[in-house]
Amino acid sequence: MKRDKPDLSQARDTLGWFDSWKMYRDDQRVPLREPVILEGRDKEGKAFVEEAVTENVSREGLCVEMTCALKPGTVLQVCAPYDGFRSQACVAAVRPSKSRPGKFLIGLKFVKSNKDWIIH
Repeated sequence: MKRDKPDLSQARDTLGWFDSWKMYRDDQRVPLREPVILEGRDKEGKAFVEEAVTENVSREGLCVEMTCALKPGTVLQVCAPYDGFRSQACVAAVRPSKSRPGKFLIGLKFVKSNKDWIIH
């Protein structure tokens, strides 16, 4: 059963944004750095292909650091070159990286269930 989004007004003061996402996520994220290739369209509609490394993964999605900020709801193609995995994922969350100016942490949720993903 999916929980309602909590009121984050007080949590924001004590938790970083990334940690606060955990409060309303259904699946457990596992820290794992694996290369992926992301294909899609940026905020201006321009096609891009970007190599990235996952920050963490779960059965339902992943978080990556990218050079472009994307709009929530944007659908990307996620490719894992190590095993040929390929699937669509929707941008669920975007925030600027605190440690790397000019980079963004992008939370992606797979459009449909993937039994071939790193975690299944």
